[in-house]
Amino acid sequence: MTHSILLTPNMKLRNHSVLGIQNLHGKIVYVHTALEDIPHEQLTNDTGFPQHILADFFSPDFSQHTQVRTIGTRGKKTLFSGHSACYIKNQRLFLNTLNFAFPNPNQYNPFAKVFEITDSEIREVGESPEPINREYSSKKTYSFGDYILRMASEWKLECRSADTDALIWELRLTAWLYSELEVKNGILYFGTAGKGGHFYGVLLEDGRVIFDLNTGGTTRVVWINDYLAVTDRKDDLVLLNPEDGSEVKRFHFKRMRMSTYGLLVGSCFYTVLADKKEIYKTYAACLEIE
Repeated sequence: MTHSILLTPNMKLRNHSVLGIQNLHGKIVYVHTALEDIPHEQLTNDTGFPQHILADFFSPDFSQHTQVRTIGTRGKKTLFSGHSACYIKNQRLFLNTLNFAFPNPNQYNPFAKVFEITDSEIREVGESPEPINREYSSKKTYSFGDYILRMASEWKLECRSADTDALIWELRLTAWLYSELEVKNGILYFGTAGKGGHFYGVLLEDGRVIFDLNTGGTTRVVWINDYLAVTDRKDDLVLLNPEDGSEVKRFHFKRMRMSTYGLLVGSCFYTVLADKKEIYKTYAACLEIE
């Protein structure tokens, strides 16, 4: 069964992004930001559109729902969703609007604040600390016991011996590496995107491809209980057997696009659905996996 609730039912939007999903004191919290539109007759050359930070609190079964938000700011600074981070610290929920640094910071004017989020308010508590540099998976070196893995070139993944640096195997990809590399029970899992994209299961010891699924693009490896979860070209959520990549269960959402970004609590997976035609019409969704 699936439960879903529209996050911004009474707002006309120019942009909308979910920043994080967290479990706070037994409530499921969706933190998001919305850039609100204004009537055309009020537009001027200096118009600043109101940008809100919102938090929706749900009971686990979605039967109860409340929302808190900030008053929309119209300053020249912008909250960039890809550079923010939500996190729990000492059983309190925070949003850092500038957690990750920009490669060329002088080209941007980011909003850099830390907020604490409760079910009654979103309160500014300070300036963002020095942002950290994001390390992309395609530039990383991964160590799994006796095996060292990295992208030797734009399209080639290689595995070397940790002791001798000798090449053990290499695998040519058809798109860019976007997900992290992850190993479980001797199998390496990762996804590619751009120019299409695939999801792979590869034997770590010799590089033999166990499965290669043409998903259209996989940017995160997500585990739901003992299954791997990916979205495919139909925008369905598909649960896979991690041993051979075979399909175990499929969730289909008519006219909806789904992100595998989400939070697993018990047998429920909390995620985000977006309308394919009205791109800023975003829903909080609860999927009952079992």
